Amino acid sequence: MKSLPIRGMGLDAVIKDTLADPPAPQPDPEVTARLKAALEKESSALAETQELLRLRNAALLEMDGEKARLASERDRLEKELAEWVPGGAGRELLLAALKERAETFGRAGNLLDAFHLYRRALRLNPLDTGLLYEIATIYYSAGLYHPSAECLRAIVELAPGHERAAENLKALEEELRES
Repeated sequence: MKSLPIRGMGLDAVIKDTLADPPAPQPDPEVTARLKAALEKESSALAETQELLRLRNAALLEMDGEKARLASERDRLEKELAEWVPGGAGRELLLAALKERAETFGRAGNLLDAFHLYRRALRLNPLDTGLLYEIATIYYSAGLYHPSAECLRAIVELAPGHERAAENLKALEEELRES
């Protein structure tokens, strides 16, 4: 193909016109306003979510610290208990003697001394549901229903199959609701 000679001033105008950017479309102000409102709403929701996450993480860190503090305190108390209380057969003998004497006081109607000895035995064996039940019974007999219910709840938590404690707890909670 043969190139044609192009002459004249109009050629520069045609070339400049074809190289110029087309005019930018003008945005609809209503659409722009809606988009801005939606963006602000999303930004606000994001800021709220970030604040909630910050608070949650702070609470979790605090709970971890408390958990570590409690574990340390438990270890300290167990160590202290081990220093004060005999271990092995001596511990079992002491527990048996405390229980036997507490039962004797209980049968004689001396609930205060029985309570004291059951509490001492419970310090030696805090997971003994039988001791907790005896203490709950003494609390109930003394008209101290809330501590009695707490003991029964502990029994049910430690031994979910302890039907007598569960039944008594249910009856006691009903009694407390009615009063």
